[in-house]
Amino acid sequence: MKVIIDASNASTDILIWLKQANDGHYYIERKPNKSRSSVDRFPISITFAEKLRMMTTEEAWFAMERYVGVN
Repeated sequence: MKVIIDASNASTDILIWLKQANDGHYYIERKPNKSRSSVDRFPISITFAEKLRMMTTEEAWFAMERYVGVN
């Protein structure tokens, strides 16, 4: 696993990352910044991952949040 975008500092409430698995697929990892909260993983396309990589960290945070259906 490799972290592509670490947007965990874009919000004090939600920690979110774009990661690439060892087999090459991309996914969004999201975790509420609370004790005992669970981590959710959302697979995404290579095309969307490439778009996220072109954004600023803050833009990527909002785009990933929209993708997972939160905002």
